Amino acid sequence: MAGKHAYGTFRRRRQISDVEAAFNLSNNSAAKDSSSSARKEIQLSNQANVGLIVAKKSSDKPLDRREADFFEKFQRKWENPQYPYCLFLCYDKGSRDQRTVPVLVQDPEDEKRIYIDLSRTWYGKYGWWSRYVPFYGLISLDEVEFRFLREQDNDYSVIIQELDLFKVKEELKHDLEIAEGVVGHTEDPSYPIPCYEDAADGHWIHDPKCLAPSGALTCGYHKRQDCERRRDRLELRSLLLLCFEDPGKAVDQRTLEGMANGGCIYRVSEIGNYQFHRSRVAERTFRGLMIRTGWKLKRLDTSTVALMIVMLWKVTGGSWEAAFAAGAFYIMLVNLSPMVRK
Repeated sequence: MAGKHAYGTFRRRRQISDVEAAFNLSNNSAAKDSSSSARKEIQLSNQANVGLIVAKKSSDKPLDRREADFFEKFQRKWENPQYPYCLFLCYDKGSRDQRTVPVLVQDPEDEKRIYIDLSRTWYGKYGWWSRYVPFYGLISLDEVEFRFLREQDNDYSVIIQELDLFKVKEELKHDLEIAEGVVGHTEDPSYPIPCYEDAADGHWIHDPKCLAPSGALTCGYHKRQDCERRRDRLELRSLLLLCFEDPGKAVDQRTLEGMANGGCIYRVSEIGNYQFHRSRVAERTFRGLMIRTGWKLKRLDTSTVALMIVMLWKVTGGSWEAAFAAGAFYIMLVNLSPMVRK
């Protein structure tokens, strides 16, 4: 009984204390303001927590993760330890549809192997049957620059920019004139041996008066030789197509180091370095090879064209006599007219 009485007394005292506290709080304005402020803080804290929970639920990704960009995805897709390099083969798929496809490269110096892989990649896409269509086939393989747009149908949609060969020649001519001027100022008749390159290892041996070794000036002889070699390579651009058609001709030609432009072989693991912070995909320029196909009628000789005329005449319902007469008439025109001959 004593225990129950004590417990009941304790409960009544607690109730009385709560009533007194409530009465005092209602009559104490400072306490009322403090209590109201505390309740507001608790409500704001609860609202913030609820907002954070909703934000976490609405986000499918952790806050410290981001989606891989275009070039990171490119690297992940094409990186191969056995084939660490790549070359871009560009082509027109439609009137307003330009594409490029990466061709993996194992050894950048083995250009014969690279051209074989280029041929296999191209005909694998275009169709091997196209090699056997009469008077139709590859007409050019040129160096170009391009910009990525997006991945599309296992290829990449791109914007292709043709090289301005006139501009390249003018810049080369300007550089050559500067080099000639430097050589004219540094030549010494009393020391007739100029700076020259050791063909064995490519090391340059300079005139004692040449300022190039000190870094104060570019060697005029070195610059002039580079310009002359670049000028000569401009006249050898047809080598690209010849090597594509016959990869054996690519041995020791180093055509992929650049004929009118810089080299077009890239290390796949470094593709992502060719961008700025938050750069646009199309902001960076890459180099590649542009392949074109078409009819080769301009390369046909007179007899071949005459034979085509004979066959077409016969197929359309004419007699053999009339068909051969038409072919003979064409040959006569070619032989008699300089305008047609051209």
